[in-house]
Amino acid sequence: AVRVIVDTVKECYEVLGLIHSQFKPIPGRFKDYIAMPKGNMYQSLHTSVIGPRSKPLEVQIRTWKMHQVAEYGIAAHWRYKEKGSQKADNASDMKFSWMHKLVEYDKEMKNAEDYVKSVKLDLFSDQVFAFTPNGDVLDLPKDATPVDFSYRIHSDVGHKTVGALVNGRIVPLNTKLNNGDIVEILTSKTPAPRLDWLTFVVTKQASQKIRQWFKKNNREEHVNIGKTNLEHELTKAVFDECLKNGEFDKVAKSMNYQSAEDLFAALGYGETTLTKVINKVRKPIEKKPEDSFHASGRKNSQKDIIGLEGLLYSFARCCSPIPGEPIVGVVTRAKGVTVHRVDCKTLETIPHERLMDIHWAGVNTNKTYTTTIRIETAEKLGLLKDVIAAVSDNNANIVNANIKTKNHVGIIELGIELDNIDTFKKVVTCIQSLPDVFSVKRIQTSSSMIKNSSASKPQKPMRRKKTKKEN
Repeated sequence: AVRVIVDTVKECYEVLGLIHSQFKPIPGRFKDYIAMPKGNMYQSLHTSVIGPRSKPLEVQIRTWKMHQVAEYGIAAHWRYKEKGSQKADNASDMKFSWMHKLVEYDKEMKNAEDYVKSVKLDLFSDQVFAFTPNGDVLDLPKDATPVDFSYRIHSDVGHKTVGALVNGRIVPLNTKLNNGDIVEILTSKTPAPRLDWLTFVVTKQASQKIRQWFKKNNREEHVNIGKTNLEHELTKAVFDECLKNGEFDKVAKSMNYQSAEDLFAALGYGETTLTKVINKVRKPIEKKPEDSFHASGRKNSQKDIIGLEGLLYSFARCCSPIPGEPIVGVVTRAKGVTVHRVDCKTLETIPHERLMDIHWAGVNTNKTYTTTIRIETAEKLGLLKDVIAAVSDNNANIVNANIKTKNHVGIIELGIELDNIDTFKKVVTCIQSLPDVFSVKRIQTSSSMIKNSSASKPQKPMRRKKTKKEN
């Protein structure tokens, strides 16, 4: 083989012409990698001719710049281009310092797995490199989530996000991504971002796009949400008095909002917080001790449940009751009243005197409740996307998921967040109508949430010691 190195591309082709004029070229052996470089940027002219003594001879023709790339890799391309000044050399060194680190790790780490771990921890500790299904790489900050990923693709994709598959498995949208994850974003036909995304997104792009969407859309709804949340925190009496005497208008101006309505809207779509607003409100009426909110449960100040007025209560996680379905209260020692579904299996062990007759006052669309469903399906590609779309299209949200296969049957367990039993029924009906779905059932945990009951634990029967006579 012969390698010819010249100064310019023009000279490469001139040399090629001279060689072909002196020696007979072998058909099918000519390659023009200058016009069509290889994927690693390699460039050269390759030809084979019948050389002296009728032996085949391979000839490579390239410029000095092409030779540098061929010998030292892609980094040489920039080094060659910037060669000539100390400043340029320093800039080039900065650009490719991480390449030198990779080489050092390669020499030090004998095990390939240790090498990959070291690269991830040291070189990319503050970054996450995730892939689209098509193989495109997105560079995200540490702790980025699928929502950050979707908004990095495009704001329209972000607004329409309803779920995500990471490495082929469905995950909650607040899942933190890792290096090398393959992320597929599942979208709906219409945009419907959620305010709670603001609590876990880490990129400014995602946060700004979410806030902008809520500013432009559903203003009246967010005004009502802001009012309701503020009224719940201050109590109705304090809220009404502040509204009447113009206190909220003063607070709005102090926070650079044009009016109280703008302030309520900002609360509704998450631009500001209840704490900031309340700290600026001069309360004309102090909260009464009995109206205080306890972290261990809810105060029934909004009369969500009739029969629990003024009582502390919480919802049982074993059966996850939803507004609109029959419920019953269970008196406990430390949690006030625990609300169960009337068909909850836990009630079988509860004494009748601890049960309370209660029922829902109505549907509050500003509150959501979580329950779990189990779906059995055929093993079919794309079916999971249809299930997620069925949940999203009926104004419900997936908060967790577990997927497995047993005896060639797909089993999907979804934790879904919704506002009432009618929404739940719509979700179930929509999923049941999908082809290849065998069954949809609501499930509940077997463990009881009533641990701090007022009833004392049953004592073990005392064994009477036998006397010597009995022995």
